[in-house]
Amino acid sequence: MRRHRHAPAGTVFYRDPANGMILGVCAGLADQFGFRLGALRIVAALSLLLFTMPTLLVYVVAGLLLPGKPLRYYGGRDERELWRSRRGDRGEMKA
Repeated sequence: MRRHRHAPAGTVFYRDPANGMILGVCAGLADQFGFRLGALRIVAALSLLLFTMPTLLVYVVAGLLLPGKPLRYYGGRDERELWRSRRGDRGEMKA
């Protein structure tokens, strides 16, 4: 059975600060690989209890270095064309 990937194509790792509790590292990994967020947070908490310094170091470094979740457009083609036609030369909205 194939798992549905939620991550946008072409991304490797990212943070998801909108759904995260601290820096969004666990939320980004859960979204990227299709894991349950609660289960991944439990694994991270257990790892933090057993291997405090390495886990904390990896989490903080990942939180600082990983980019935020890329934005993805979910609208239809007609809507996209409408907004493109409403933009001026410099990307500003026409009056």
